[in-house]
Amino acid sequence: MTWPAYTEYKESDVEWIGAIPCDWSVRPLRYICDVQTGDRDTVHRVDDGEYPFFIRSENVQRIDTWSMDGEAVLTPGDGAVGQVFHYYVGKFDYHQRVYAFFNFRAVSGRYFYYYLSALFAKVALDGSAKTTVDSLRMPLIKGFMIAHPGLLAQEQIVRFLDRETAKIDALIDKQEQLIATLREDRAATITHAVTRGLSPETHLKETGTRWIDALPQHWIFSRLSRHVSINSGQVDPRNEPYREMILIAPNHVESGTGRLIETETADEQAADSGKYRVTAGQVIYSKIRPNLAKVTIAPVDCLCSADMYGLSTDQNELASGFLMYELLSQPFTDYVIDSSMRVAMPKVNHESLGAAPIWIPPIEEQHAVVKFLDARCANIDALIIKSLEMIETLHEYRSALIANAVTGKIDVREAV
Repeated sequence: MTWPAYTEYKESDVEWIGAIPCDWSVRPLRYICDVQTGDRDTVHRVDDGEYPFFIRSENVQRIDTWSMDGEAVLTPGDGAVGQVFHYYVGKFDYHQRVYAFFNFRAVSGRYFYYYLSALFAKVALDGSAKTTVDSLRMPLIKGFMIAHPGLLAQEQIVRFLDRETAKIDALIDKQEQLIATLREDRAATITHAVTRGLSPETHLKETGTRWIDALPQHWIFSRLSRHVSINSGQVDPRNEPYREMILIAPNHVESGTGRLIETETADEQAADSGKYRVTAGQVIYSKIRPNLAKVTIAPVDCLCSADMYGLSTDQNELASGFLMYELLSQPFTDYVIDSSMRVAMPKVNHESLGAAPIWIPPIEEQHAVVKFLDARCANIDALIIKSLEMIETLHEYRSALIANAVTGKIDVREAV
């Protein structure tokens, strides 16, 4: 939908604001409201505290103290600068690196919230966000230019934006719910295929373990160490030829999908501690935080982090593709989570991994399962990508709509 422009415009003399309606004003933030930082740190939060505690993220914590009571807009002074904004009315406390804007003059707090959330990043990311010196931040913030109409027009703009952004947010929520459903479907599809096979008429046998109740009768049920070798012997990634080899770490692997999302050489990562060699086609499994199910197949001869295991198999007995999907399955994940909880930091040690239950169909059946899952997961991933693109488009539209409304590029007064 499109909205009309105002009848007449004038120059704002601020490049990133552009022309504004003739009856609008532009003035520095220092004349619009007061601003100050909090005096609390994250250690002061209380899980069931009485008041909201605004920190440097979207997540609002709780606390038992309050230092401000009234209408305020809050945003972090470092970290997620220009990305996180809160509007709140009431008693609250806030972090020492969070800015609170309050005591509004000539603008309403809600209008200011929309204006700041749409336009502050344009200035902040070019200035104070590049430094940690407080004295450089506050002048920039106080000099941030605010364009605004009269209070009645502000109220109309706010009502319009409240309504339209609620519609957009509802569409975003639907896409996020769809993505969650698709990811659940992918996980369930993987688990069913690698524990039941592809034939609906398969006869099952009990396994006698609590992680997986039954498997097809003709499948081998064993433990991982009898069929999988875990790579050993670390190399120095600073030496040739290792420094130019791809080094795969847990952060390079997408959780729950088996997908390698990024590659960097050991040199690019400035790696200086021992790593494991992995040959192309071997499975790489992350030993830390096993609930994330980070596993992939090495695309080339490479290195893997000491926080990961390189796994090799006899490909005539256990295909790497089937092993990868098996390690992604819920029964295997349940086992490694249970094993890792015995230590302070969730981590699967060598012995626990070797003792993990493993099941092996005939090799032809493994290949059929892998082919089926590759195709099914590719279809699901394509749908997820479309939803992510839709979410990105909606976020861009939302930001543009707010920016156009609060700088007078569109006239929405008659739309409320």
